[in-house]
Amino acid sequence: MGQSLNDMLNQLKSTAPAVTEDFGTFDTRKRHSDVIREGQDTSWLEDAGNWLGDVWQNNITQVPEEESGISNTGSPEAMQGALAHVPNDSKPYAIKQALKNFFPDATAGGHSFDVFQDENSGKFVYTDPNTMKPTWIEPPGIEWGDWGDDSAVMALETVGSGTGGGLGLYFGGPPGMYAGAATGSGIATGGYTYSELQDLLEQGYLDPEIYGTPAHPNESALRGESGKQAAISAGG
Repeated sequence: MGQSLNDMLNQLKSTAPAVTEDFGTFDTRKRHSDVIREGQDTSWLEDAGNWLGDVWQNNITQVPEEESGISNTGSPEAMQGALAHVPNDSKPYAIKQALKNFFPDATAGGHSFDVFQDENSGKFVYTDPNTMKPTWIEPPGIEWGDWGDDSAVMALETVGSGTGGGLGLYFGGPPGMYAGAATGSGIATGGYTYSELQDLLEQGYLDPEIYGTPAHPNESALRGESGKQAAISAGG
């Protein structure tokens, strides 16, 4: 007897090649405007102006799409929130996990996300499976969501700084106040960072080769990253 249609379909499925996830190489690339700028003969004054303009756009306003060739729409807000406090050493790993979580069908279908890092801002870019356009994962500049992401850290730094400064003033006068404020801010930030890292580890956004797993965390790496952020906060 011949094979039934269902048998034939099942056979085709079993022999079909597995789809490979394609996230890209995470290489560093120049913007269109930077490539054009490099080919121009400019004075040091123009170079300085361009540099200041880049700093302003990267940190305050957004980069015009016609200059970058990258959409300012950004990834889904929930995805940006999930990646907001991922340390740099886990960014590539976390981005892959986030793309799997927020675009499961595209990932399973072998969509080429072509993730790369913008050389000018250090921000990451992916090809959105819905628009097929290069899109910032988190656009440069300040967005309203950034205030929400950082408000808890700022509040803890303020409370820690005020508490430490008050105790330092009581026990050591003005010099003690400044030292206490810095120490209090650092301790508060370090504690918050450690808690955040634990949450990220549970959610699967930290590189297990660095930070371990929820069942077997690498406490040395977790405390090391927390201490680094505390030192940055204490330093001002």
